[in-house]
Amino acid sequence: MIINVSIDISNKVILVIDDSPLGRELISIDFIEKDFSGLVRCNKPQVRRIMDNLLSNAVKFPDSGTNITVIL
Repeated sequence: MIINVSIDISNKVILVIDDSPLGRELISIDFIEKDFSGLVRCNKPQVRRIMDNLLSNAVKFPDSGTNITVIL
């Protein structure tokens, strides 16, 4: 069975982290979509959990004013 899944992600996310080790920090995340013509079979909840985990790991201990780029 093939299920079409779309994951809604905005092009830019600005995070304000209050509980970071350095205090209040501003971190911007850019999302870049690459052309992809292949077929991906996936489980939507698992993909969402993986994306959440990767993004939370990316913003745990960055320097203040860090820009994180995610290429999809």
